[in-house]
Amino acid sequence: MALPKTQDLETMNVSEARKQFSDLLNRVHRDEELIVVEKSGIPMAGIVPMSVVRAAQEKEAQRQEFLQVLNTTRSGFVNVSEEEIEREIEKALAEIKQERLFARRIVAAINRISPDAFESSDEHLETTVARILTDEARQKAAGEKTLAANAS
Repeated sequence: MALPKTQDLETMNVSEARKQFSDLLNRVHRDEELIVVEKSGIPMAGIVPMSVVRAAQEKEAQRQEFLQVLNTTRSGFVNVSEEEIEREIEKALAEIKQERLFARRIVAAINRISPDAFESSDEHLETTVARILTDEARQKAAGEKTLAANAS
């Protein structure tokens, strides 16, 4: 919740607040003051600017949205063991690492083949990337054939 710039809290008892209520409202509205109203020395209520109320409402709405997403996500894993979830997460992370490694290799290859590729047109970059991907696929297929031939 976003508090006003001044976080000093003015404290007053109920009878003082009652007598000065209109003035308190004006001060809170105009100066964004925070006022705590006490009864028998116990804080009972706060008079705060609407900006604080709106910020609290927005934060609560975000919290509710997060909880809804969390519950929806959780409901998809009701019958899945914790171990299976961990395996799937590890698998997804491994895939992401492989994709990043592949992307780094592509960028390095592009820089070797065409150092100005990233500074030229999108069409030139796309053509260069397509050529590199095709070469990578051919090399991978050739490597797999070699492995299969050696395994025979």
